[in-house]
Amino acid sequence: MSEKFKKCESDIIEYFNKIEKETSLPIEIRFVLQINTKLKSLIKISKIPEQYVDLLKGDLLVWFNEEYFDNLEDEDKRILIEQELSRVECNLEKGTIKLGRPNLQTSIMLVHKYTWEKVEKANEGEKLFGEQKDDRES
Repeated sequence: MSEKFKKCESDIIEYFNKIEKETSLPIEIRFVLQINTKLKSLIKISKIPEQYVDLLKGDLLVWFNEEYFDNLEDEDKRILIEQELSRVECNLEKGTIKLGRPNLQTSIMLVHKYTWEKVEKANEGEKLFGEQKDDRES
């Protein structure tokens, strides 16, 4: 496996699984977690192409940037993960999954749960860490 991609450490897997279980998605979704060192954010979820679902034994690929994970505060990580999970849309009739854009309702839900200031702080913290990381690398 290349330096860019590697298997997630158990602390990231446990952290994500805990939040995912609390999110209560309406259908069972198999997540494949992987580290992507070039990712410009803490987390990114993408749909696994249909031809690889059985091979990877997963429905959605979750990329984490380990450096962001190690440097962001716990509450900020939780908010950013929940924010990304809120993009997962399930069609119960068809049993399908798709990724949408965060909508106003999910954003309001996070604001009610954490407050506007905390959600804004998490997003700004992620952005600031990325800029600092870029400055160090240049």
